[in-house]
Amino acid sequence: MRHLSYSLAVAALLFLQCRPSAVSRPVSPGTAAAPETVSSPQAVDPEHSSLSSDTLRLGAPITLRLSEKHPEKLAITDADNRWYYIQDDESSRLMEPAAFAKAREIIIDAAQNGMFFEDGKPRTGPVFTKAGVYTIYLADNLETEEEATDAVKLNFWFAGKK
Repeated sequence: MRHLSYSLAVAALLFLQCRPSAVSRPVSPGTAAAPETVSSPQAVDPEHSSLSSDTLRLGAPITLRLSEKHPEKLAITDADNRWYYIQDDESSRLMEPAAFAKAREIIIDAAQNGMFFEDGKPRTGPVFTKAGVYTIYLADNLETEEEATDAVKLNFWFAGKK
């Protein structure tokens, strides 16, 4: 009987460690429909990019941990699915491409600006304007369908500017 209890405990522990965790977020007044679900941050792994937290707050930036061989471009989509280009050859540069290729961490705070398109014209402005789920995209080509690339997608919650 003791062996069976031990086996069940080990199986339960393995199940809990292997299942993807998620954080459910309430909808703030004035934000879109139903509650959103955000993937929890992963452990530091040189083979995979990850986030230090699943929530960005004013005064509490998150760290994007980059894999050793990460894509060369970075964009963030907001809660309305507007694309903000943060590191891109043609539009916006967080740092020089050679420095970005070697970077292992990037700090993202609520004051981050990015380049976006409005009425077909490039504009620069704040990325984080309202609470909701945001997605970081890392890809070598941000202008193609994400299924056609080795894009990395990381979701997180922005708690708002209040």
